[in-house]
Amino acid sequence: PAQPGELQARTRSLLSSSIPMMLITALGIVMVRADVITVGAVVGAEAAGVYFIASQLAFGLRFGMLAATPALSSVAASLHGAGARAALQAAVSGAARVVMAISGAAFLVLVLAGRQLLQLFGNEFTDGYPAMILLAAGTLFMMALGPVEPLLMMTGHERSAALSGGFA
Repeated sequence: PAQPGELQARTRSLLSSSIPMMLITALGIVMVRADVITVGAVVGAEAAGVYFIASQLAFGLRFGMLAATPALSSVAASLHGAGARAALQAAVSGAARVVMAISGAAFLVLVLAGRQLLQLFGNEFTDGYPAMILLAAGTLFMMALGPVEPLLMMTGHERSAALSGGFA
């Protein structure tokens, strides 16, 4: 059994790691719809609807990262814990290449067939094409940087992940 002082130290350590992760999640929740709310407030509800569909299609570029993160997180934590820096670098680089290939292919689909995809929601939604391409290009750039946030969180740098997420 753990001693009372040891239990308090473990609890403090857990809280110290959990609070930045909680802040990252809270920021994510706010950021999910802040753009749509802002567009609606500035240019109206109709434009916000068009923007929302365009942004959701652009969000599809994150699919590779969303799929890779759970697998990479456990591998990163294990390799970091074992002090296997070279293997960790290789795993992260490999994941980044796969994510970028998936995101690049999705970007190409949006550039070539984006208007037709938007038109599935109605002719007026094609007005969102420029916004969709701009958002997709920004997302593609973010995917090119690799899985930085999960890597930071799984290697004991939760505060840095929270700060960079807040700054972004």
